[in-house]
Amino acid sequence: MIRFVKTRTLNLPEAQRLLAEAIEAANEVANYLSGLSATLGLSDSRGVNGTVPNTMAERVIKIVFDMGKPLKPKAIVDRYELLGWPAPEGGRQKLYEAVAGSLSYLVNRKKVLEKTKKGYSMMEEKK
Repeated sequence: MIRFVKTRTLNLPEAQRLLAEAIEAANEVANYLSGLSATLGLSDSRGVNGTVPNTMAERVIKIVFDMGKPLKPKAIVDRYELLGWPAPEGGRQKLYEAVAGSLSYLVNRKKVLEKTKKGYSMMEEKK
């Protein structure tokens, strides 16, 4: 259904004021939705500049960091699939193997994650 709206001609200051109000309202909506997604435990599925993180290790770090709690490998794989990021060929088993390999690398080599009974979490800074 097409609806026609009668428009009126605005002067420049009035148009700028209306544009500023629209931008402010859009920012308020974005802040609300961001808060809501944080409350629901969701995060932006993209990394820096709206792109998917390049490596599997970076993707695993993003998932663990965004969730903010220890995660088991199965939970990381579930979240990875939910985010719709590209998975290795071979299905869920290959994805699980890739995540497990990245976890091992991040715990043992990079030392950015720690393994506990509850799962993998970001390494706490020692003071």
